[in-house]
Amino acid sequence: MSMTPVDFLIWCDGYAAGIGHGLDRGRELADAEAAARHRRAFTVVQAMARIPERDAEADRAAAARREARWSA
Repeated sequence: MSMTPVDFLIWCDGYAAGIGHGLDRGRELADAEAAARHRRAFTVVQAMARIPERDAEADRAAAARREARWSA
């Protein structure tokens, strides 16, 4: 099948419009996915910020007890 020059230009315009629409839609989906991940990361960071600070001295004592138990 052969196209006239006008038909070919119409086909090119339709093809370019389809490519442009696909790129725009892909960007929209990527932005939505990134936003969802950022919201989840924010929730995780907020939850971690509410965890009380650990007692370093108690951690060292517990580690020493574990070491003593396993090295006996």
